[in-house]
Parts: sequence; structure tokens; C-alpha cells
Amino acid sequence: MDKFTTRGLLYAALSSIGMGYELLFTEQPRLFLVCMYGAVVVLGLILIFFVEDKTENSTTV
Repeated sequence: MDKFTTRGLLYAALSSIGMGYELLFTEQPRLFLVCMYGAVVVLGLILIFFVEDKTENSTTV
């Protein structure tokens, strides 16, 4: 697991917790916060699936 995958998992997990709190435990969920948490989840998924660490795969001579 490279550093981008770890970072993406952390971002997605923390913002999922925040979104879950906002949707489940607040009386009136704030749309702006839900959208921002969703954007961070999408960013985390991009880091997990699409961004690769180029230095990890290269060979040093």
C-alpha cells in the first residue's frame, strides 16, 4: 500500500464519519457540509484508485 492509498483511506474514512454524523445526529443536516464531506470522499477515492506513487516503482541506478 503506497502513501496515496493510505492518505485516501484516511480522507475517505474521516469525511464519511463526519457525513454520517451530520446526516444521522443533527436535526437539520446542513447541505453545504454534506456536499463538502462528499467532495472529500470523492477526493479520497481518487487517491485510492487513480493516483500512483511513481517513486516506489522506479529503480535507482
